Amino acid sequence: MLNKLLLPTGLLLILFSCAKENKTEITEGADIIKNPEYGELQNAENSPVRFELVNSTELIFEDDLIIGSINAFTVDDDGNMYFVDSRQGKMVSLDTNGEFRFVTGQKGRGPGDLENVYSMAYHDGMIYLTNLSGARIDAFDTEGNFTSSTTLSKNIVFGSIKGITEESEFILRSVVWGELADDMFISKLTKDSAVVSNTFRVQYSNGIEIGQGMSSSSDVIFNNGELIAGHLSDYELNLYSLNGEQTKSITRDFNKLMPPGFYESGGSSTIMNMGGLNPLGVLSNGYLLAKALWPTNITDSNEYVKKDRSGNAPDLVFANSLDIFDSNGTLLYSFEKEGRTSAIGNIIHIDNNDFIYTTSEDGSSLNKYKAVF
Repeated sequence: MLNKLLLPTGLLLILFSCAKENKTEITEGADIIKNPEYGELQNAENSPVRFELVNSTELIFEDDLIIGSINAFTVDDDGNMYFVDSRQGKMVSLDTNGEFRFVTGQKGRGPGDLENVYSMAYHDGMIYLTNLSGARIDAFDTEGNFTSSTTLSKNIVFGSIKGITEESEFILRSVVWGELADDMFISKLTKDSAVVSNTFRVQYSNGIEIGQGMSSSSDVIFNNGELIAGHLSDYELNLYSLNGEQTKSITRDFNKLMPPGFYESGGSSTIMNMGGLNPLGVLSNGYLLAKALWPTNITDSNEYVKKDRSGNAPDLVFANSLDIFDSNGTLLYSFEKEGRTSAIGNIIHIDNNDFIYTTSEDGSSLNKYKAVF
């Protein structure tokens, strides 16, 4: 069976479907939604969501400004886009049509300088970003003017912003050494510091042990008062309240994901992710988008890392699946494709108006799509 996704001219997405009956099992009392390999609409004539290209912007601007990579991205209430290229220490803004607004910043550690920025968020008229590898949160207005800086606790390691609540509480993620996990800090920013009201741990594997100096994680998104966490080894999305209580688990009968690979030798250790499962965002109708990524040319991730350390490993070949779930966690449809990116590109943000922002596979363009139901 061949299904089409609406894309710019020349792009076609091919799915692989399964002939067995698609039925979702809901386990009462345990809040576990068990999905089959393919969703209940997989064999429908049309997918439940199509993606229409709104605009595409080449990341080359005046004064020889060429964006090498987008390390953090957000959108304000007017649809203006903001992103950071940490290599250059620049924050760039485009309007809702993809037209250039401004560029600000330089590499450094002073007020308004940018160095190793890996997350940003818009809230209540301000742009917030984690600067200096997550050591502090800097605030800018929507014209790019630096306004304030807050140093984070040393307990927050490589901190990143995963969301901001209506009560202006920051949901901050912190690296955990020696586990495939992250610590989540619920914090309020004051003039001098971030005051933590709660912290809890989010796990990304089912008991996989790693060395004390190692760390790796999947992604976490914030939606409607809950966190949705991905997984590194199994097809499992876990939902948490901001009190740290796990409220739901969404699973899928899907055995292609591969756990991270590990290798230790001569006092040094290496960990390498093999893809995994990441939540991407939730649309206005409650549909949850998630992306699974897995290698197709290896069978043992640990053995691959060992070969990679000795320089004898082949380049990894990947496939991915862009999956759509309804608001109850029932799998509806999957877009499968060879390669690391989906047919609409690398999804970096989904806003509250069902616009989806992606970068091209080579990183040369920023694309804006509209999700249409």
